[in-house]
Amino acid sequence: MTIEPGDLLVCVSDGISESMNLEDEEWGEDSLITIAIDAVAQAEEAATVVERVFQGAHAFAAGAPQHDDMTVMVLRFKQ
Repeated sequence: MTIEPGDLLVCVSDGISESMNLEDEEWGEDSLITIAIDAVAQAEEAATVVERVFQGAHAFAAGAPQHDDMTVMVLRFKQ
């Protein structure tokens, strides 16, 4: 993979897409992708994208205890 100036790479652990809510439903990859695409389109800073992905997962979980690590890493290539 080649990363060009302006590109952004979003990496997550499976604990993000597998966030569970109180009804024992999984957030899912489609929801994660939707939030990530929206966040990338609206945010200049990588830290803002990280924050929005976590906000989406936590909002879905609505306080339910999680059983896996939740890791998000965003890299923006600037030149």
